[in-house]
Amino acid sequence: MKRSRWYRLTKFTTVWPRNLLVLALCYGLAALSAYKLFDLKITTDFTVGIPHSAAAYKSLKLLSDSFGAGVTQPLWILQVGNGKKNSVKSEEFFSAGIALMNDLTEHTVLGWDNINTVMLDSNFKPVNWSTVEKNLETDPVTQYEWQDLVSANNESVLIQITTPFDPNTGETKTFIKHVYHVIDLQKQNNPDYKFYFCGYKVYESDTIEHAWARFPLMIGFTVAAVFVLMGMFLQSAFVPVRLLFTLGVPIAATYGIAVAVYQDGILAWTTARTFRRIDEGFYWDIPVICFSIIVGLALDYDCFLITRVAEYRGNGYSAQAAILKAVYDTAGIITAAGIIMSLAFATMLLMSAGAVIQTGWLLTSSVLLDTFVVRTIVVPAVMSLADGIGWWPRKVPQDNLMDEFGDVIAERSRVLPHNSPEHR
Repeated sequence: MKRSRWYRLTKFTTVWPRNLLVLALCYGLAALSAYKLFDLKITTDFTVGIPHSAAAYKSLKLLSDSFGAGVTQPLWILQVGNGKKNSVKSEEFFSAGIALMNDLTEHTVLGWDNINTVMLDSNFKPVNWSTVEKNLETDPVTQYEWQDLVSANNESVLIQITTPFDPNTGETKTFIKHVYHVIDLQKQNNPDYKFYFCGYKVYESDTIEHAWARFPLMIGFTVAAVFVLMGMFLQSAFVPVRLLFTLGVPIAATYGIAVAVYQDGILAWTTARTFRRIDEGFYWDIPVICFSIIVGLALDYDCFLITRVAEYRGNGYSAQAAILKAVYDTAGIITAAGIIMSLAFATMLLMSAGAVIQTGWLLTSSVLLDTFVVRTIVVPAVMSLADGIGWWPRKVPQDNLMDEFGDVIAERSRVLPHNSPEHR
């Protein structure tokens, strides 16, 4: 055992005051990394997930440069009437639609030339139903647009919107809110008609808002479940405190390091595609999806180590001896599993798509950090400082404790009267 590098490392980091100094250094660095978490940016730009060398990306960029980015992802407002009374073929229907479009041009960044519908002529000027009715008899363009934008039963019409800005930017979120506000006003002013805002970016925005609104709840539920279950499993009320430092802080540091790498570009000097700076930030679902995976992997390794510590501590080994034996027993399997897992995740770093690379970095770095720092240095140091409270209310042996080699350690030194029976 003495020849094991894991034994020598753990022996070094579990002796006072080195254990305290090691933790101060580790958490100081973790705090610097975790601080970057506050700079985390998320993006809805789906091109982050497209390899820049792909033909699809090149054609998309050409389309955006030639006709404007808004053409690549048009939005729609569906105006619906109610039976023959509110049919598209009526002045009332046209009036309601034109009122909506007028509000859109006043309360959003849209101009009339960003809107396409049968209620506008070729010069983007509003027209009434009687004009369109005449054109339907003779004008092929009007006939085509009617067939393309009006439902077969003549009860609904599509209003196509082409944004004057790139719909993949953060401006889209604000724009969608303004459009919803305009629609709400029209629903009040024209209760006979219904308006629905449609399009990929609308669905995506609503999905992101819903997902990130529930993300804190997801974190809270996950943390609570982990704390309670691990506390019950180890019969210790100290588990939540320990996990906060050995699970929560490292995860925050992992995200912070990822922000530094891909938003700040601290490794961009390598000119490697894997470390290229992505100014847009992280694709919106990556932090959400990776969180549960990272927690699961970290907790898996934690269980390996802590259950062995608890077993040896309950069998009468001292706190340091229990930690030394547990690390010696589990270091090999944890290291092997960590290396295999990190290699599997690291293959994503070879991809060209930025979103895949970001996911690979988060998972790979979290496994490596957990394998070579948290489970081998931080956890042993924390447990060596918290032997008494670390197992409360669980009872662990306090007398006739053994060292890591099974030899009984001398009793704790205490001051005894010179003539006490124990000195005779």
